[in-house]
Amino acid sequence: MKRRCAVLLALLSVVLPVLVMGVTPPASAIPDGETRSTVVFNPVPGTNIVTANPTAPWAYVTSPAILTRGNTLELWACQNSVGLPSGPPRISHATSTDGGQTWTWDGYALQPTSAGFDSRGTCDPSVVKAGDYWYLAYTGTDTSGHRAVFVARSATAANGSWAKWNGTTWTLTGSPAPLITDNSGLSFGDTAPSLVLSPTTLSVYYGYHATINGAPIWQTRVRTADMASINPDTWVARLVERGSVIRHPGQDTEVTCGGDELRDSTDVKYVDSLGKYVAVTSDAATYNLSTIQTWESTDGINFTQSITKRGDIRAHTMNASLIGDPSGHITTATPKAVAFNHGEASCPRNLTLDPVQLDKATTGFANQPVPSGTGGWNITSGRFSIIADKFRSSANREQWNTATYFAQQWGGSYTIDIDTDIDTGPSGVQFGQTSPTDTFSSSGYLVSMEHQGRVQIWKAGFGVVASGQYDELFPSNYEHMQIVVANGHIAVYVDSASNLSPDRMSKPVVTFVDADAPYLGGYIGLASYELASFWNFRVTDNVPGRYEDFGRDWVATSGLWETLNNDVFIFSRDPNPQPSGAAYLHQESAVLGRTFATHVGDGTYTATLEFGPNQGSGPQAWAGLNLTNDAHEEYPGWSQGGYLVFLRRNGNLGLYEAGAGQVVPDRATGTNPAYTPVTIRVLKRGSWIQVYVDDDQYPTINYHDTNGGPSIGAFGLAGEQTPARFGGVTWTSSLVG
Repeated sequence: MKRRCAVLLALLSVVLPVLVMGVTPPASAIPDGETRSTVVFNPVPGTNIVTANPTAPWAYVTSPAILTRGNTLELWACQNSVGLPSGPPRISHATSTDGGQTWTWDGYALQPTSAGFDSRGTCDPSVVKAGDYWYLAYTGTDTSGHRAVFVARSATAANGSWAKWNGTTWTLTGSPAPLITDNSGLSFGDTAPSLVLSPTTLSVYYGYHATINGAPIWQTRVRTADMASINPDTWVARLVERGSVIRHPGQDTEVTCGGDELRDSTDVKYVDSLGKYVAVTSDAATYNLSTIQTWESTDGINFTQSITKRGDIRAHTMNASLIGDPSGHITTATPKAVAFNHGEASCPRNLTLDPVQLDKATTGFANQPVPSGTGGWNITSGRFSIIADKFRSSANREQWNTATYFAQQWGGSYTIDIDTDIDTGPSGVQFGQTSPTDTFSSSGYLVSMEHQGRVQIWKAGFGVVASGQYDELFPSNYEHMQIVVANGHIAVYVDSASNLSPDRMSKPVVTFVDADAPYLGGYIGLASYELASFWNFRVTDNVPGRYEDFGRDWVATSGLWETLNNDVFIFSRDPNPQPSGAAYLHQESAVLGRTFATHVGDGTYTATLEFGPNQGSGPQAWAGLNLTNDAHEEYPGWSQGGYLVFLRRNGNLGLYEAGAGQVVPDRATGTNPAYTPVTIRVLKRGSWIQVYVDDDQYPTINYHDTNGGPSIGAFGLAGEQTPARFGGVTWTSSLVG
């Protein structure tokens, strides 16, 4: 495949020569990966702006918008009966002159219009200054509970001075007209606007909530206006719809506060020092422990998911918002901080302001030489030395020996490989540590392996969270352990280091899904309770750096396959005896050059499909993508594990799940893949799968697997009863907006 894959894949492969002195490690057959520059977002505990009042369970302050104005921080928020008269929610205003430590509330900035479209409430403010005016965009709710986005303007931004747009002009008294509204009847409403001016283009981001194909969807969309060429009195009527920029599969959670239904939101700012638009939201407000998610874009339209470190984690986090300047930028003078709600599952009523480390980093370890011996490692407990060309821990029956490598793995999707010789006691790999001085007992995870074959996953603060049994360890041949980490999903594979079996390497010994507050990225190291040796330590991304070679990157498990111009995979059905076929992304071991399936999980899967001549195949013939195939087979088939997203010759799209059959019936796409190539994009996040066709704004398939489904497995291509071409085949651990 052409190097288009490099844009989507965050790949890095690093062998640590510290593990071998004077001896060259076995040559690796895994190609060197390619790094990806990404935004890293790390919130640290800060200050509560509002603490929930237990005697007033109906009261809340939510959806903050904070900007700098001189030496003052100004805050607008949706407020319902917190020290103010009762009534519908409205937008209140506060200021801080000490960096957000204390706040002075000075009343209502914007209230509902009696008998107007926003008569039931005004919420979700976002404020920006463009030209001579300040603009406040907000969510308004009518008496039926339908939401829409509105906008008001003011020359001073003072409370009570905001004139609302009524469709033709700006008024302090009349009923407002929606800036953005949905009339399809499918939508909870268009909500939670976020304004950014850069440099003269005003971008209005907003949340779109709807029920599509029987399940909820939440998208962040954007409309833009060129403020330099449009009359400031009428730009509202000239907004241009740019479509969906971020899709949030499985995240459209709703909470009720004081009788008001609230949805999560996305806030966008432009970070001058990074040259990036950065968007923040939460992973899911219903989690007992939630984290903030981040996205990034260079043009404000095409977003990909960034890396969020564990940072500050609170129960039921939602409605995150970054501090910006009056234009919606984060400059060197702007405090880097994020405000968000958290608290009870039924109503996150606490409002907190956290400082944020917001930087740009490169995925994977720093590509720098590692000093010989134990240099480059932080020995956090016990003793390590180099013996017989291997990293050797001492016999220590009172505490664990732990060592951490002095470089961070950015992001939550990577694979760790290591060879080990366990003399006595449990030994293994610790990962996800938030500090190089941490051990697995204070942060992150440990995968330990014992001589008797027991393999366990530990999590800091919880102890052993999952346990499995390997049939046999090989004291004379040593063991190879592979740990696949995919954004909170962990799978562990074990085999003989000198005789890796593709069959055994396809069967995880133990798996664990960390649904609450997983450790994403962090430091990686070694741990042993007694004597153990380690070598061939490797950290890579979850996929190899190339896609174009079936003899190296792909293995055909059935049917006839070939490549065309190193860019397109061709499935030519073999009618005798096999009408269907499959091929899977593989990797080669570092020891014997043996291939086994590459294991991947959540992310974005993409391919462009085109069917060949009919050759007797009917309209029900199909081709598609097989995701997270967890079949315990050396050469799995598409029906044996995971999910199959398939496109038929007649243009119908469907979803099959191994063991359950077709879980989403055929749905017409209006395409004709026998004549025109069709691009399929699959977003998988946990138990949610969304499938988009070509440039469609809505998912044709929007499926929630209530049984959980497989989280990590092989990625393959498949077809049945028809020749098919697969072009642009890619996978990335990031959700692509």
